[in-house]
Amino acid sequence: MSLEECFVLPDPVYNEVMARHTSNLITASINALCSPIAVLANLLVVFVIARSTTLHTPSNVLLASLAFSDLMVGLVVQPCYVVFRLQENISHFVPCMLRIVYSESFWVCYGVSFLTLSAISFERYTALRLHLRYKELVTTQRVLKVAVGIWILDISLTFMEWIAQSKHLRNCHAALLLLCLLVTFGTHIKIFWVLRRHQRQINSINRMPSKRRNFQRQTRLAVNVSYIVVIYITCNIPVLCVMAYLFAGGHFNSFNVFSWTETIAFLNSLMNPVICCWRNRGIRRAVFSVLAKVVCLNKTLTLTEIGNTSVVMRGRLSTLAHDRK
Repeated sequence: MSLEECFVLPDPVYNEVMARHTSNLITASINALCSPIAVLANLLVVFVIARSTTLHTPSNVLLASLAFSDLMVGLVVQPCYVVFRLQENISHFVPCMLRIVYSESFWVCYGVSFLTLSAISFERYTALRLHLRYKELVTTQRVLKVAVGIWILDISLTFMEWIAQSKHLRNCHAALLLLCLLVTFGTHIKIFWVLRRHQRQINSINRMPSKRRNFQRQTRLAVNVSYIVVIYITCNIPVLCVMAYLFAGGHFNSFNVFSWTETIAFLNSLMNPVICCWRNRGIRRAVFSVLAKVVCLNKTLTLTEIGNTSVVMRGRLSTLAHDRK
């Protein structure tokens, strides 16, 4: 296979670039604006979880892994997308290396996000199902190993596609992601079934405040995860439908559908840290604490600069007064 064919990647149709010039420009602008915000927001979430020992819980470790994936989307995938679309508009050509970096970073981040969401859903189901045995079996160290294993697995699958030079491996990779989506959906159905059963049990026992508090806490955590999953699926349903349609042998008359579905999927990287801060009290407090320290530091630096400027000005004025005498 020649380098001009860019390995297993499909050849772009550059003679239709003018028809999607406007879509390329709009979606590139959206991603250029959202990319730095997504990087800063997700970096902040990863930082506060890694820094605060009180946040070192199994669920937060998985949230940190998800945030790191979103961080890489804003740091690598979205900038590559912007350059990709602008190159199409300006030169009517995209270098093979840029296409490779964009495609592989997209598949790595996309795959890690899907696998991590499945792990988050399964962790919440385990917490509800095992009760007291949960803390014994599901530890932070074990979940950290799972998170690292997810990254290794997805990166390995992505690079195997290039070693074998086979589109079938790419299809298997995509099928795995769709399977993860089904597992996540099925797990959440089980979660809410368990919650309903626990609710009936708690209501039948009036004098058990400790169990009621634990049930409310587990319910809140399950709902928090559900927000992340629902938003993620909503943002990624368009690109999943496009993927499924192509696997079924379909064909699109316009390439604009790829620009818009990918952009909608990328917006999820900006929304996830917002949901984490909104729904997770511990993460929210840690983030606000860091932001408050940054603001105080900026104020201190500003006051110091003003003080130094005042000292310099007073020195100059005294020198001028002395010279006049």
